Amino acid sequence: MNSFFAASFFSERLLQTISWTLLHSLWQGLAMALFAGLIMLISKRQKAQLRYNLLSVLMLAFVVGISTTALIEWHFFKSLAHIPSIQYLSASEVSGGILNETQMLQARSWFKTNVQLLRSLFEQNHLLFVGVWILMLSLKSIKMGLDIWSLYRMRWYRTYQPSLYWRNRLIDLAPQSKAKQ
Repeated sequence: MNSFFAASFFSERLLQTISWTLLHSLWQGLAMALFAGLIMLISKRQKAQLRYNLLSVLMLAFVVGISTTALIEWHFFKSLAHIPSIQYLSASEVSGGILNETQMLQARSWFKTNVQLLRSLFEQNHLLFVGVWILMLSLKSIKMGLDIWSLYRMRWYRTYQPSLYWRNRLIDLAPQSKAKQ
């Protein structure tokens, strides 16, 4: 993807930091969602205030985690260009010729090679990743704004006091339905 447009507004370091932070936020968000589910299961019979406080602490931990990730990516971002490529080892190259050790080294080599491949693929397309994220954030923000406007409109647009009959009827039915207000 051509980074000329994005590079004119943002530095490459900032774009890399944002993209890697967003990528890490996926697994961090998944972990927090699992913790939130666990909190909801454990505190099912507790007061709603306790659940709210626990989930608020969890949300704060998520924000702190994302912020820490962004700071780490900003200050310590380094490319993997200085890391030499890993070669597959044959059984004769491993001291003692132990087959299990060779298989383990080959598996590690395969894993590191594929991780490097995924990392380079992500770094080549980080602008696309950030762009899709910004698009989704914008669409969700617009939807949230429209929902808030809709609630405001439902509450205040063409509202009027019900007639005396319906007010009395509501007062009579409230004890039967066990409604408090």
